Amino acid sequence: TPFSVSFDDTVKYIGDNAFDGYNNLANVKIVEGIMEIGKHAFNNCTLLENVEIPDSVLTIDEGAFQNCNKLINVTIGNSVRSIETKAFYCCSRLQNVEFKKFIAPTIRSNAFSGISYIAEGRIPLGAVGYADYYDNLHIIHERDMRTIYFTNNKNWDSVYAHLSKSRLSYYNTSISMEYAYTNYLN
Repeated sequence: TPFSVSFDDTVKYIGDNAFDGYNNLANVKIVEGIMEIGKHAFNNCTLLENVEIPDSVLTIDEGAFQNCNKLINVTIGNSVRSIETKAFYCCSRLQNVEFKKFIAPTIRSNAFSGISYIAEGRIPLGAVGYADYYDNLHIIHERDMRTIYFTNNKNWDSVYAHLSKSRLSYYNTSISMEYAYTNYLN
């Protein structure tokens, strides 16, 4: 019989192999306060379709959701620092991964191998540090750049920028710039 799991706010860590092989686990509610999802914690949970990783989680460990072959949607919270090897390996139906984090987490090799060939990762507008692909996961970038930020440029005489849109490239081209100074991060 399919069943669901939810955690209360006293749980800080979902242990290694906690639900490994529970092929009748249909829903899991990972609550704010949990900081790590252990190795193979939900490995082979073949009925899971949607997973939301809250902002409190820092690490999605090795093989955490490996072989969850009905998993379709994943939301990855703002504080995730690392997605370890094979975290979502062989989640063959995975189609949508939404990253809430503005600066890309560390994503280890094979974290998204063996997933659907149409899988897309969505990132926040203007997010930085994300590659175009993580194994089989295609990251959708907002390409219509409107703002370029430079740091430590108080004494620069000139600025060169390389901008590209689709297959067109512009280098050392006059672009209209508005000067703005802020003391953000010195």
